[in-house]
Amino acid sequence: MKFSLLSMPMITTAAAFTLLLVASWTRVWVNVDNGNTPGVVFNGTAPALGTPGYLYPSHFGLWTGCYDLTATGEQWGCAFISGACNTNICWWVGNTLFCSTDRYDAIDSCGAYVSARVFITLALIALVVAMVMLASGLKYAIADHASVGCLWATLVFLSITCGTFVGGVYKGTGVGPNGSYSVQDEFSLDWSFILFGIAFGMTFVAAVVTTALALVVEKHQQTVDEY
Repeated sequence: MKFSLLSMPMITTAAAFTLLLVASWTRVWVNVDNGNTPGVVFNGTAPALGTPGYLYPSHFGLWTGCYDLTATGEQWGCAFISGACNTNICWWVGNTLFCSTDRYDAIDSCGAYVSARVFITLALIALVVAMVMLASGLKYAIADHASVGCLWATLVFLSITCGTFVGGVYKGTGVGPNGSYSVQDEFSLDWSFILFGIAFGMTFVAAVVTTALALVVEKHQQTVDEY
């Protein structure tokens, strides 16, 4: 009976973890709107050397950011976004390698961006612990309550992730050669963020169901003990 009761939140939690893991490691949380080239970044080469044009932020996630080429609109390359919100992107022009280390200009509040990284990592860890506790709850009653705590803690971490990313990054301002611009006017939240939202919802369902089942199991155990 207990296995059948806990199977639903176990499956839901596992699915939420999978979606959240995919969301956290993919780089399409925010995507530039078609036809827009905000925050153009000069690539550091001179026209006489065969410069390919100008690069601008195209889409990014919690760990990497990508650039498009203004001349053609094609993706030019992606790079890791450091803790200082800088990227180091390199390209070849003929036989010469050029590299540019610059701030990823679509990110205004680096503190909010890094905080989103930290809290989504904590959420993933809490979900792993929750899955272990749900499995252990089949044998140990105390694990039922531990899993409830882990799931609600995950929701807190996910809420902070969402708040810092949307409030501090997506609703922030980018900076380009022509001045600042509103990120939300030039970019849209995309499929990686949607996966994050689905994982958030599934975690909430798992937390509510697990809380209810833990109370039912505890009450049932008390009734059995009385007899």
